[in-house]
Amino acid sequence: MRPETFVKSFIGTITNPKYYVDVLNVRMWFSVRFLILSYLVLSLFATVLFTLLDIPKLRHSLTTFISQSAQEFPEAGSISWNGLSMSMSGMERYSLPFPNFPDASGTPPTLLEVNPGITEVNQISQSGDERSLVVIGEKTVFLSQPGGGWTDFPLTDLLSSEEFTISKESVVREAPTYQDRLQTTLRALPFLFLAFFFFVSFPLRLLTVVIDSLLIYFMIKISGLPLTLKKVLQLSMHIMVAAELISILTANFSGGLQMFSLAFWGYTFIIYWNLRHIKALSPIEAERLNKE
Repeated sequence: MRPETFVKSFIGTITNPKYYVDVLNVRMWFSVRFLILSYLVLSLFATVLFTLLDIPKLRHSLTTFISQSAQEFPEAGSISWNGLSMSMSGMERYSLPFPNFPDASGTPPTLLEVNPGITEVNQISQSGDERSLVVIGEKTVFLSQPGGGWTDFPLTDLLSSEEFTISKESVVREAPTYQDRLQTTLRALPFLFLAFFFFVSFPLRLLTVVIDSLLIYFMIKISGLPLTLKKVLQLSMHIMVAAELISILTANFSGGLQMFSLAFWGYTFIIYWNLRHIKALSPIEAERLNKE
């Protein structure tokens, strides 16, 4: 696909409902190529925005979290592991607050609670003000489930048999090491984001759009619009690109709304309203118009 053809198609897909009449008059392969190339561009665009807008906030939140965790660790307290069980000295329990991630919502107030006195799940506090994502008891780790309840497994599955002790001194000493590891991870994060967007998010979006296209096809058959399922799917590929762009642009202030779905169905209504007067083509006309 020539660059000028792609740019013209991209602009028409985003801004001009009448362009979708032209989409009906080209082969399916054109739209497939357009979709793949568009998602390559959108992946790069989303990665740039993620790098410029989100990573600095994430870096600030996590560096602050590591520094504060080291500073606020109890002076006289320590947490010890003897290879089989957890014990504490100088405190009854230790709670680590959840990091203050940007735009995060619905997270528990506490990331980690260490309390060797807990041996069973019914001993864990269920208070909304104290609920933790992870609770470490004497010999068991408890993981909070999104829908409520807990999953547990032995500490020996998580920790090695080597003994260790965590104290204020050791936490402060290791904090710079964790800061360095954080910076290394953050430098790699844009590449991971790019790969995830194109190789994971894109196929999942496409699967959703295929399912939605089946619903759209049955709806337009009821309305009498003379389009085949193949043409409906072809139109949905272009609408998908427009919806993804809106989703990317509104990601930082959508307030939890499913912007892709809202944009996809909004575009779908507008496009099919503009196509409501089209007529079915004869096989000869369709073959002629399908030639690029």
